[in-house]
Amino acid sequence: MKPTNPVPPGYKRTKVGVIPEEWEVVKIEDVIERSFYGTSKSTSQKGKYPVLRMGNMRNGTIDYENLAYIDLEKKDFEQISLKPGDILLNRTNSYDLVGKVSLFDKEEDFITASYIVTYRPKQSVIDSNFLNNLLNTSYYQGKIKALATKGVSQANINPTVFKKVIKIPLPPLKEQQKIAQILSTWDEAIAKLEALIEEKERFKKGLMHKLLSAELRFPGFEGEWKEVRLGDVAIRITKKNVDNSIKLVFSNSATDGIVMQNDYFDKDIANKNNLLGYYIVEPGDFVYNPRISKSAPAGPISRNNKDTSGIVSPLYTVFRFKTSKFATFIEYYFRSMLWIRFMNSIANYGARHDRMNITIRDFMKMPLPFPSEAEQEKIVEILDTVDKELMLLKKELEALKEQKRGLMQKLLSGEVRVKL
Repeated sequence: MKPTNPVPPGYKRTKVGVIPEEWEVVKIEDVIERSFYGTSKSTSQKGKYPVLRMGNMRNGTIDYENLAYIDLEKKDFEQISLKPGDILLNRTNSYDLVGKVSLFDKEEDFITASYIVTYRPKQSVIDSNFLNNLLNTSYYQGKIKALATKGVSQANINPTVFKKVIKIPLPPLKEQQKIAQILSTWDEAIAKLEALIEEKERFKKGLMHKLLSAELRFPGFEGEWKEVRLGDVAIRITKKNVDNSIKLVFSNSATDGIVMQNDYFDKDIANKNNLLGYYIVEPGDFVYNPRISKSAPAGPISRNNKDTSGIVSPLYTVFRFKTSKFATFIEYYFRSMLWIRFMNSIANYGARHDRMNITIRDFMKMPLPFPSEAEQEKIVEILDTVDKELMLLKKELEALKEQKRGLMQKLLSGEVRVKL
């Protein structure tokens, strides 16, 4: 028989763990007045009502950028319109992302897409902020994901099962509100730091453009920059994985650069038993991805900054610079939008309109700026400094989020009590 840890005075053991004696244990359905699906109708870039989708749900909050829109009759809108305090559940997605929960907090007209379920809490019983924080703890995210049924490419959560099966601790309402107030203070600090990082990112983007286009020069550097062709300073890499010895498959993401495919996608894109034709990418090599997107209108070019080799689909172009110093300088150039002008000028777009058809010969003719080695080093030094500042801010943000997670665990379980 397993030993049971003693329950502290003033606490009780329940199906959701040890909680204060005066707290209850309830099902989600006990604390909501109604639940409903969003619209299944097609959306567009214009319309009367904004529609929240999966991509708008972020770590318990709503990102109100990149909205879709729809036109509906007023009576149809009113049946599924959101109110401040509504809790949204993403019921369909990849297994890694299904079960996301966010709090809607706008006094404006919004609806959701059909794969998001809205739960409207009973305001006289439960505080929406309290419930949102609770359902975003690792414990409850694990519970929610455990309800998901896996399909071929997506996982699904039955909304009725969710509200009938998930049990939560329920403190008195005033205590819920106090807990939510404390956690909101942390949320405000996190939001301010995120805004600072976004501002720093915008500053970096503008600075990169000015430095890499020679619009901004440092004292002591004069004269026109040279221009070289990619093929003059780099060589194309076509070494293939002929013995199938490398199993680590890379992808080139427009937002995250070179990533391990297993970490980035919810399933294997490549056939692990047939990687013979894939190109080998060594540390320091560059990879061009012809797939275009809104964030990368010419397909990203990224450097393998990992300390290991991998392989990429032969649809990609792999190349290596002859000197590492110039490679470091030009890596920043490829993070800017300057090189895209040339790519767009020579590109033919594929039938699916998501790939650029550029011959290898034309690609290797890409013009690149070539300042003196001293000016290259100065530009890299400045941009490296900005990158380091951003890295420190992001580490501070992660530390703040980790502190909040620890505090949430203690407050939402009643391990630490608040003073009313």
